[in-house]
Amino acid sequence: LSDSADLENAKTFVLFKDPYGKITRAGTTPIQRPDVAASFNKPEARNSGYISVVELAKIRADIIPYQLGIQIIDADGNSSVLWTDKTTGTSRNSRTPIIFSRWESMPEVTLQIADKPVTWCIDEVLSQDNFVRIRGFAFCDRNNHFNYKKSVILKPDKGECLQFEVTNEERIDVAAAFTDISFLYRTGLCCVVLKSLLTAGTEYRIYVRMENALDESDIQDIDTGRTIGI
Repeated sequence: LSDSADLENAKTFVLFKDPYGKITRAGTTPIQRPDVAASFNKPEARNSGYISVVELAKIRADIIPYQLGIQIIDADGNSSVLWTDKTTGTSRNSRTPIIFSRWESMPEVTLQIADKPVTWCIDEVLSQDNFVRIRGFAFCDRNNHFNYKKSVILKPDKGECLQFEVTNEERIDVAAAFTDISFLYRTGLCCVVLKSLLTAGTEYRIYVRMENALDESDIQDIDTGRTIGI
């Protein structure tokens, strides 16, 4: 309830604030609440009810706890905001299970030197008994990064390259570090390579490829400087 008597023409929004201060606003649908009107002895409070359905793609409530708030904008455009002590829960572990990455050979690959800004880091190249796991993050072209699909290319000194699909991982730390860029929560990458695909005694250089899904000529290849071999 607000102090405005014209609740019927007021607009109500649900607010979600993440731990880094980013606020997402969701619209509501009004519903009748005669019980509220009776409890407060205010007939106009009949219009104070609302329901909000939030598209999960807009927020990451599966891994991020959001503080909940309410915004009411009256007919004159005056805004009132109330932050509650309620938070959304999180529902899953963000770590990716070991799933071997799909791959294809690239016999005539031409690596493209990146000519757009690419921010990246390879955090881990871990060799286990039968696989190698490559983990890090990468995003390209700042706020246009969602147009790009990531993959990993292993390039030997001689012979064909191997291109691997990656699993996108949640990287809340990346989103926190680059607050001027939106929607960086899933810029992490994980690539698990079966050692049986690699030639013994051969060293493979690790590249990260960013391909623009809207422009097939826009390919950005990053030489990470890291290598793997068996």
